[in-house]
Amino acid sequence: MSGISSKAAGGLKNKKGYNGNELQSNEFSDGSGLELYDFNARTYDQQIGKFTTQDPLAGKYFSSSPYNYVDGNPIVRNDPNGDDWFRNEENGNIEWRKINGKQGEQLSLKGSQDTWTNLGSELLVFNGESISYFTQSSDKDGNLSLQSQSFDAVSGKPLESGAMVDNGMGGVSIDPPQVFTFDYSKGRQKVPNQGPTPEGLYSINKSSFEAGSNESGAQKWSEQSLLNKAKAQVGGGTWPGGTTSWGDNRWQLQNEGSNTYGRKSMYLHGGTKWGSRGCIDVGNNIGTLANAILTNKTGNDKVYFQVIYPTDFKISVANGSTNKLAKTQ
Repeated sequence: MSGISSKAAGGLKNKKGYNGNELQSNEFSDGSGLELYDFNARTYDQQIGKFTTQDPLAGKYFSSSPYNYVDGNPIVRNDPNGDDWFRNEENGNIEWRKINGKQGEQLSLKGSQDTWTNLGSELLVFNGESISYFTQSSDKDGNLSLQSQSFDAVSGKPLESGAMVDNGMGGVSIDPPQVFTFDYSKGRQKVPNQGPTPEGLYSINKSSFEAGSNESGAQKWSEQSLLNKAKAQVGGGTWPGGTTSWGDNRWQLQNEGSNTYGRKSMYLHGGTKWGSRGCIDVGNNIGTLANAILTNKTGNDKVYFQVIYPTDFKISVANGSTNKLAKTQ
């Protein structure tokens, strides 16, 4: 069978390998080569399993190693060249495909008879412990590449546990909670005002919030009236608890066809303590995330937000600073 195999005389070697990238090999006259994969923006050495140069956009993502690939999560992410994000309306899968179109447009992509909806050039994804904000950019030759920023985040009211102490009455109490456990099971998602934001597709809007017309628009504490700020300090108004409960920025999630089990008014926000009453909490990083979203002028006003959890996922974190999740398991 060698006559019709890759060993056949005059056969061309397929250099397209890992992730469809080209292997640089046998390029020297003596038959040797660098044996590096060309990842467009940098090269990957398969022999040591590392990139030979830093991510050219590493300066934007100080929380990640400058030599990282897809923010250290190659199981669920890849780094292709493409144009827009699309949602498969048959199975809900979301992919970045080399097709450019109008946001909201539905079409059948090459090689698929399913209906796909264009979600635009940027996407937010929450997996129960972090939010990834995906954006794209082009180089001087017009070649597109995908970037992502990652922000620690949790959702829902935590299950508190802590140190057991004698309360002087023959019993024990928890003082204070030392560990917060977040449960993302299907059953927990159905609990109103306590469970995490249910899985599915949502959206937020870069334009400013307008009651009745742009409910999913950007809201800023700095733009609240003095009266509303005063009410917030006593748990009233439209921003109860102020920045302690909500942070400096927030969005009300717009449901894009997800089964929310009748739940409403779920937000993306910050705060000074991990957890919320059914919303998605980014802690003290909400300002950084909001700045990244609001200063990106290359996408649409509407930014789609996918919420997807591993099966029966739970995570326990220390009750401490909300800049970084201190995971306990």
